[in-house]
Amino acid sequence: MHKLFTIIFLAFLAFQIAFFLFFYSHDPSHVITPDSTVFIEPAKAILEFGNFSKSISTPDIPEIHATPGYPFFLAKIYSIFGLSQPPVILIQILLGIATIVLTYMLARKLWGHSVGLIAGVFLALDPGSFSSPFFIMTETLFTFLLLIAVFSGVQLIQNYKNKMRWAFAMGLALALAILVRPIAYYLIALLGVGFFIYVAAVKHFELKRTIVIGLLIAAPLILFVGGWKARNYIVSGSSTLAHVRNIILFDYKATEIIMRRDGIAYDDARNKLVDSLPNMEDWSETKKSDFMGNKAMSIIKQYPLLFIEDHIYGLVEMMFVPYETDIFRFIGVANQPTTYIITDLLKLSPNEYINKWAYGYTWQFSIFIVMLAYLLFLYACVIVGVWKVFGEPKGRRLVYLSLCIVILYFLAFSESAPRFRVPIMPYLSMFGAAGLYYIYEYIWKRKKIKFHA
Repeated sequence: MHKLFTIIFLAFLAFQIAFFLFFYSHDPSHVITPDSTVFIEPAKAILEFGNFSKSISTPDIPEIHATPGYPFFLAKIYSIFGLSQPPVILIQILLGIATIVLTYMLARKLWGHSVGLIAGVFLALDPGSFSSPFFIMTETLFTFLLLIAVFSGVQLIQNYKNKMRWAFAMGLALALAILVRPIAYYLIALLGVGFFIYVAAVKHFELKRTIVIGLLIAAPLILFVGGWKARNYIVSGSSTLAHVRNIILFDYKATEIIMRRDGIAYDDARNKLVDSLPNMEDWSETKKSDFMGNKAMSIIKQYPLLFIEDHIYGLVEMMFVPYETDIFRFIGVANQPTTYIITDLLKLSPNEYINKWAYGYTWQFSIFIVMLAYLLFLYACVIVGVWKVFGEPKGRRLVYLSLCIVILYFLAFSESAPRFRVPIMPYLSMFGAAGLYYIYEYIWKRKKIKFHA
């Protein structure tokens, strides 16, 4: 089984690297997305000036919107290989493979070798997980760090001998993940609740040992996350972890509520919101950001049903858009769709939809169907897996519940784009693999019964 796993994923690694190098040679610019400069410019500033500035051209303006994890990751690679993107992508591909290996190891630990292998294959086949390393974006690094935190947490629960080591690894990995993408920040609260549940459930409760474990988890979070919040307070007067939250609330949540309320296009809705703002030319970046965030929150509170509707629509995009638009852009499709194929199901009549996609973008639509079929099959297996695992012995349910909470957390806090699905795919792959194996066992047992009858 180990040899089979090694052969499959070495072949997958070779294919992924070859795929990247082939299409990168045709157009190197495709690895840069509209959001990539948010990370590349601070990374250059770190290299040039040694501080976390907005860009190399504005060294005196501190960056307060983004967290430093991914820019520091880029800066370290640039310092070794120069300001070139292929080394970043190749290292991200290796991190993606490491994520698959960790998924295999965790699923193997919980369910056995066969489920581990299936989980690794499920994750390798995921279009988003396959493609995200090809872009200068946070998904691959964040997913890897988060999975290390979860893996360490499972080891902490199940491994009585090395709890101290796993506790520190868990806190450190989660702290680094938060500094890569601040969306993980509120996992700290869930971690605290989970720790108390663990203490209540553990058979051999030792007060001193438990306090030490708690401190080992908390220390990296206090040092790195707390230190970053202190830095932001010093340079901006606000201890907010990342002011990008206010931009997201204003540019996406509030704007989309106005768009739905008034039945207008996104750009018109945003212009309407911007026109309602006072003159902020003389305001500091912090004051502007906080004001826009407060403005967005007031709109959300005023129209909670529209906010819920928008979030549900966003979940559909996040979970069922297979990542095809990003893949088409990377491989340089000349006739590229400008909208998600699946969201047009909610906007166009059947005839319009068929004419636009089945006839207008035939081969792109065919690829989309294959990718969507993969997702639907995976989700069907996930449902079976979740249903079956909670019927297993009580001692394991805490671990399964923890994995489910991670999935639900990101469903609640993530944005609508399919790339935000990438961090939860390892856990969906594990439950899906468990479900598929349960289905196989059920069919095989029925065949054996019929054969003996």
